Amino acid sequence: MYMLYLTLSSLMLVWVDMVFLYIGPETLMPLLSFLAAIAGVLLMFGRRTMALLRKFFGFCRNLIRR
Repeated sequence: MYMLYLTLSSLMLVWVDMVFLYIGPETLMPLLSFLAAIAGVLLMFGRRTMALLRKFFGFCRNLIRR
């Protein structure tokens, strides 16, 4: 059980605790759908993305070494 204090900061903490008290399927499905979409894009284009990132960081590393 939560105790109700009269300061604004403690009221905000109780409110944050209450918001995260219930996480049901209807709140998780949009988040998990978004994460699945990101994972799918990374799986489809992962090799090309990693190659571009390697080239970019290699270019930056060569600039720093000079």
